[in-house]
Amino acid sequence: MENFNERKHRQAQPKKNRSNASNEHTSRGFVPERPERKFRHCTCEGEALALKNQRLLALLREQPRGFDDATGAPNVLVITQRFRREHARHMRHFVAFLREQNIRYR
Repeated sequence: MENFNERKHRQAQPKKNRSNASNEHTSRGFVPERPERKFRHCTCEGEALALKNQRLLALLREQPRGFDDATGAPNVLVITQRFRREHARHMRHFVAFLREQNIRYR
């Protein structure tokens, strides 16, 4: 016969910690698969390079200019971020061209 005067103990069950279980998200949501950008520098040579530099200089001269601190004249060509982004492939040789021609761009 069972002794009903003694208390029966339940078997120990592992407790579930709900706060940790809800914070562990293995998913990052929807992440679209996009190919990596491949930046390629310009491969212009010779006459094509010279013509491209002249075209970029003409486009840059249409942009608003900066003022020279010493004279106060608006003779500094300002290369904006938009211009850099649009013509990023050619910036390497275009900036070198501006230095050779002693054209202020800063």
